[in-house]
Amino acid sequence: MAIVFTITDAGRAALIDADHDGTTALTLSEIGFGRGRYTPSADQTALREPIKRLASMAGQAVAADTLHVSVQDESSDTYAVGEIGLFTDTGVLFAVYSQSEWIIEKAAPSTLLLATDLVVESLDVSSITFGDAAFLNPPATTEVAGVLELATQAEVDAGSDARRGVVPRTLKAFIDKVLAAYATLKQLNDHAASRNHPAATTNAQGMVELATYAETKEGSDNARAVTPAANKSALDAHRSEGGAHAATRISVENLAKLGNPTTVQNALGALGTAARRDEGPGKGLDADKLDGLHAADFVRDVNGNASLEGTQPTLLFKTNGGNDQGGVRFNNPTGNDGELEFFTSDDYAEPFVFRAYDRNDQYAASDARREWARIDNAGIATDATLRIQGKEVYHPGNASDLATIAGTNDLRGVQLFRSITKWAVDPSSAAVQRADARGDGTQARLHWYGEDQDGKTANFRHAWYDGSKYINVTAESGHLEFEGIRPWITLQSPNSGDNALSQGAGISVGEGGRSAGSGAAIHMTYVGDGSGHIGMGAVGDDGIPANAAMRLYYRSKDVTFNGKISGNGAGLSSVDADRLQGLQASQFLRSDTGNSRVPMGSTSSTNWDGLVYDDSANTLAFFADQDTSADTPRVLLGPGWVEAGGRRLAFEQNVMPKNPKRTTIFNGSVGSGTIQLSQNWDNFDALIFYISNDDGINGAVSVEYRVSDLIASAKLSGNRGHIQCGGYDWIFDINNRSVITDIYEDCIMKRIIGVNYS
Repeated sequence: MAIVFTITDAGRAALIDADHDGTTALTLSEIGFGRGRYTPSADQTALREPIKRLASMAGQAVAADTLHVSVQDESSDTYAVGEIGLFTDTGVLFAVYSQSEWIIEKAAPSTLLLATDLVVESLDVSSITFGDAAFLNPPATTEVAGVLELATQAEVDAGSDARRGVVPRTLKAFIDKVLAAYATLKQLNDHAASRNHPAATTNAQGMVELATYAETKEGSDNARAVTPAANKSALDAHRSEGGAHAATRISVENLAKLGNPTTVQNALGALGTAARRDEGPGKGLDADKLDGLHAADFVRDVNGNASLEGTQPTLLFKTNGGNDQGGVRFNNPTGNDGELEFFTSDDYAEPFVFRAYDRNDQYAASDARREWARIDNAGIATDATLRIQGKEVYHPGNASDLATIAGTNDLRGVQLFRSITKWAVDPSSAAVQRADARGDGTQARLHWYGEDQDGKTANFRHAWYDGSKYINVTAESGHLEFEGIRPWITLQSPNSGDNALSQGAGISVGEGGRSAGSGAAIHMTYVGDGSGHIGMGAVGDDGIPANAAMRLYYRSKDVTFNGKISGNGAGLSSVDADRLQGLQASQFLRSDTGNSRVPMGSTSSTNWDGLVYDDSANTLAFFADQDTSADTPRVLLGPGWVEAGGRRLAFEQNVMPKNPKRTTIFNGSVGSGTIQLSQNWDNFDALIFYISNDDGINGAVSVEYRVSDLIASAKLSGNRGHIQCGGYDWIFDINNRSVITDIYEDCIMKRIIGVNYS
């Protein structure tokens, strides 16, 4: 067996001498086997899946580029070899071979013996030696004695194989062929050298002279050969002769008048077999037409079968002198599947009628013939037994027009029922369940209902059975009832996919159903993300009703209400809502039962904000960031007095404090523009504005505004306060409390006085 090894880069380097101009001595001492199956590469340094190495290897260089290697393994090991490696005495992987299939397999009781040739291109392997050559059987060469394969007779005859041996038998056969060929060649050469060439006859080959045109036309020479050119010239001249073809038939006796009968008959043979045969039955004439019709116009016998060919081959039956006709036609309208059509009448439009009669009376008068079967536009009719797939479905003894199908029947394909379908218990009971399809717009709706013993319409009644329990389904008085042991309705949707479109499910009750629009249907839906919704209005592709009132989640007992909750009070006494009209509890003043406390901000015990009413002292305290049990309130209100920061202020009803302190913060005359104050106006409890429509101070009118009112009006007017002058607003900037701006019309500001009451 010859195997082409891949020489590794390391193996090539080990074989090349130090000057890189030749090879050096190299000893291959081991062969390695492995299980790896792959395409080897030159950069390998080891086998991929090694099994074992064997030192019982022998080899010899049998040519300048070829090594013969033999290896044997007499152990009891069992293995399959997919890769082989040759290793030097220094452990270098010299060459490797592997393939996708197993190279050789060894069983336990057998001895492995492998012999192969290793071809090394561009390297001289004569310097490679092997460790053990005791059992080497190298191939024989001109220099090495060894194993020799015998050549086949074909390889001996070809003479191109330089490795196989020739035995006496194949050598003798080859020499015999050479001698026979030589003898034939010698005879040809001798014949060519001689002048002994006999003339050709009708029985032997020989020399022949060509006939002239005149000899060809005359036709009496039987020793010369006619050339195609001379033959054509003679025929052309014959066609041009007057009266040459006057007769419709030329008998053999008259051929002599045209020349040599044999020559003329041979010339007519070129015209075909019809020119040499007489007409009439049995004469063997193969004509182009028969009574003017081609063969394609007839029904032909093809392998024992009648055959018609054509674009639409048609077999037509027609009465003599009448227009009524019928036939069979093959049509191929789509170019793929053919259709066999049966038709009657002269315009192909009347219905096809097929009748089958008793053979003995088929020619009897129409009123005496018995019609066994008929196919027309009304359907299939028969007075005999009708069977489908060998099963009887109708016979003449049926009591009614309804066909009886007995036993188990396999109905395949589309089954079309155009009338009422009834299901009965047994022939003795008139009570049935029935179904029929009725028009519903552009579609059809299947109606299910019952029929009692008297043939009157009754309830729809079904019984659904799962093998262990029944669910009785009854439609009665406008409602549908499911009866059974623990009946349950489940709308099962997939557990993966688009939430609403694939996993969604729901039930709609009321006007309009799922697509209620402005209808009044109530819906309970599941949208596939673990949440369910209850509401009304149309349901969109998201599976949520337009007016979804409630949302539930499968991992929580909580219910989310999307709208207001209304009730009579008692019904809502236990409801703990997250919001009240959209507002959370922190947005309301709250009263803690038991101590009349109204928190207004922080509720920390040491940083509390709010109001505290003391019923025994009849006081209302305001705390801001304080400890209500230890700190003095920011403001404390009592009967007729106010205490702020521990300082009590007393007021009489409708009386301002006596001797308030007044400070002039502007004195001038400004009709429009900016007024600069000498102090910030929020340092005072009130401001008195002196306003006039002339330049004199004596005519000025005083208007007093509390500062708190000015601040409040500014908060309500986008940080701008307002005062009145002759029906017009004077507007000042709340963010710059020392400036008043934009005074309008004829009002002139004369003086501004700040007032402190305390």
